[in-house]
Amino acid sequence: MGINTNRIISLTFIFGSSLAAVAGVLDGIHYKVDPLMGINSGLKAFIAAVLGGIGNIPGAVLGGLLIGLIEALLIGNLPSAYIPIPMRRHLSF
Repeated sequence: MGINTNRIISLTFIFGSSLAAVAGVLDGIHYKVDPLMGINSGLKAFIAAVLGGIGNIPGAVLGGLLIGLIEALLIGNLPSAYIPIPMRRHLSF
């Protein structure tokens, strides 16, 4: 069909890496920069993908929504000692 799949894969990798770099810069501007600053988001994304099924985008979206819903419900009902420190900044107790 004339579509060079290797070129498309390379462009997709470059585009995804660029978006990740921009997200890292914006995250670094907003929060304190440290070596483990993206571990929570990466772990939540990985868990959502595993929960919804690796390679299944709608399932991963539902997994992410489920994780967000559970997290929001638990944070509202747990003592503040159990809430992660980055999330405490956004809460007003």
